Amino acid sequence: MNADGRNLIRLCNDNGGFVSVVIFVATLAIAWVSGLFRLLRHRPRFVLSILTGPNFACTYPTGQKLGEYDVNRTFFALYLNITNRGSAAAAIESARLGYKWAINKLNWYFVRYVLGWSWLHPMISMMDFHYTLKSGGAKFYPFLMQRSTIMPADGDLYLPVGKSTHGMIYFEQRDAWGGCQPLVIKGRTLAKIRVIDSFGGSHVRKFWLPVVTLAEARKYNPAIGTTHDEI
Repeated sequence: MNADGRNLIRLCNDNGGFVSVVIFVATLAIAWVSGLFRLLRHRPRFVLSILTGPNFACTYPTGQKLGEYDVNRTFFALYLNITNRGSAAAAIESARLGYKWAINKLNWYFVRYVLGWSWLHPMISMMDFHYTLKSGGAKFYPFLMQRSTIMPADGDLYLPVGKSTHGMIYFEQRDAWGGCQPLVIKGRTLAKIRVIDSFGGSHVRKFWLPVVTLAEARKYNPAIGTTHDEI
């Protein structure tokens, strides 16, 4: 053994207490970092998609006017599917929908609602979504966050790892005017869905939704667009 090796052994023997403290602190630091890494990985990850069914946006005139502007009402319907592909179970706590206003004048509203988003919270639908078949029957679509008056079971908002749930979610804006309506590009409008889980995590996806007439929308729900008249 050379002199450097003997000196290192002598140094460790003379400072055994200090070396033990260093090893203990290093072990704690490694354990803390490892635990933090596992904690960051152990969380839900909701994947959002839309199923075939009533997925659309609609803006229709109410027949009223505010000065020179026609008063209109806007609503959105989505048949939303949510799958937990993360590493922890969680429940669906809430959801919001964002859309962009149809204004082209550069001002504060353009910055906030065109560069940014105008956000809506889910609303109660006054009727179940359904489609009448040629045979005379009807196909009903379950709700995601609302109790149905027709279907016996509602969607389960608690999602273990690997489980999915689906259902209709409805958003209705109060009466508005001017550019306070969805920006339409080639018959579609861009919507952003944000779902909040029980840990406070946010899961987001954007969808292009077709913009339909009121008559087309009411093929799926004759009472659509009337929630603000009833509550």
